[in-house]
Formats: sequence, C-alpha cells, structure tokens
Amino acid sequence: MYQLLFAVIIAAPAASAQAQSYRAVGVEQNWTLTIADGVLRFERPGHEPVSAPASPPERTEYGDRYQAGPVTVETIPYPCRDPLSGARYRDSVEVTVSGEEFGGCGGRIFPADSLEFTSWHFSAIDGHPTQLTGDLLRDGRYAVDFGPGMLVGYSGCNRFHANYVRDGNRLTVSLQGRGITRCAPPIGPLEQRLFEILSQPLEISFADSEALTLSGPQGSIRLKRSDPDE
Repeated sequence: MYQLLFAVIIAAPAASAQAQSYRAVGVEQNWTLTIADGVLRFERPGHEPVSAPASPPERTEYGDRYQAGPVTVETIPYPCRDPLSGARYRDSVEVTVSGEEFGGCGGRIFPADSLEFTSWHFSAIDGHPTQLTGDLLRDGRYAVDFGPGMLVGYSGCNRFHANYVRDGNRLTVSLQGRGITRCAPPIGPLEQRLFEILSQPLEISFADSEALTLSGPQGSIRLKRSDPDE
C-alpha cells in the first residue's frame, strides 16, 4: 500500500550515505555483485567475471547509480526478497552489463523479525475478526505499513499515521493523526478498539513469518502479512 512511498520519501535520503562496500544478488538469474575498495565485480556462472573501478554513487530520483566500465548499477530503496534464501534486502537492484539487464536484491539484509518496510492486514481486533476476503483492495481498509520509525494504515474507514519505537519485542506507538469519518457498527466500534489497543505499549509475538500478534493492556491485534511479491 505505502511501501514505495516509505522507500522514496524516508529511505532515499540515507542512500547517499551507503557504506563503501555493497553487495547484491540475482533473483531470477544467478549472479552476484560486490563493490568494495573502489572496485566493482560482477560474477555469474559460465561467464568471465567483470571487474572495473567504480565511480562514487550518483544520486538519482529514486536511489543511487554506480558506473564501472561496461556495468551500470541502479539501486532503489524498495524492499526486495530473495526467493531462494528468503532473505529480505533493503534495496531493489538493476544491473546492466554491456546492454544486458539483470534484476536482484542488495544492500542491508533485514532481520527475519524486522517490521521495517513490511505490510500487514489487521485480521482480528480484540478477538473480533475483520472478515478479510483476500481481495487486496477490499482488505486495504484494515491495513498497516511499517517504515523506519513510522507507520501508516487504515483502521476500517479512516486513515491514520503514527510514530513507533521498538525495543526488542516491545512496541510503543504514538498516534500522529487520523481521519474523522464516523462509521456505523461494527466498523466504528472496532476501529475505536484498535486505537485504544495501540495507545498502550504492546508485546510483539510472531506466530510464523506470515502472522504476528500485538498484545497490550487494552487487548490484542492479530495481523496477517500482506507484503507484495518482491
């Protein structure tokens, strides 16, 4: 829902401060790319490695661009998942080698339980199911996206945004704004319960990689992962 918005507005300013070393891997094709000590090296099975001095990253509208001989690397701070390892990377990467294009993932690898740049649907609020249908547009009214220290979502009929702090398995949410539409039952009361629960510190519990529960003094919220295919 808002992952690209978070990636461009929040993460992009940090991209120019990337470390001197960088690593990326192929998604549909098997390749690896490393940039270290001013040298870029691109490798893929059955081909000679390509190695050349790399220019400092150039800022683009959405990320960074590296140039090294016949190799151009475009990095965009939009989360990317390696389907083989399951690892979730900070960047989506496009590499062009002598006119041939390769897609992949690169940059920082998020911890498996990281909330940053993840998308979820509220599947139950204080034990009451939200009646998710599997339709992304319809289910979007009960959704939340996490950025670094910020989140945005829909609570049934109103949009809201908040800051958050995570300390281990403890999550503290500070609501910054919300819509004022008044909704009829059962949506209205369920929305109110959501905000009451979010107003207190919460414990994070992952049932598995696709489901988590936020529990606090006011009740609990169950969430189902809704990240787009990355």
